[in-house]
Amino acid sequence: MHPDDMVDLGLNPGDLLEIINDNGVTQGMAYPMPTLKRNTVAMVFGSPAGSQGNVVNPGVNELVLPDYKHCWGDIRKISDATAQTRGISFKSHEIML
Repeated sequence: MHPDDMVDLGLNPGDLLEIINDNGVTQGMAYPMPTLKRNTVAMVFGSPAGSQGNVVNPGVNELVLPDYKHCWGDIRKISDATAQTRGISFKSHEIML
């Protein structure tokens, strides 16, 4: 999520958060990514532990072209960073050319 959005939501790197919409709810960790557009979040897709499908429109299934990028939701902080998430490096993994 964009660092300015994190400030607006009172989030720090590693804080645990919840994304909720009319389709469901999922949890995640606040991870600053300055190259993301404001008001956008990104989640790992296809991870066995991933749960972003909980908030995806029911129209997304194996019979239609997946449209994962168009999913709206509200974000709220669940808790401050845990001891485990405080130990994570939030240095950018992106290679800038």
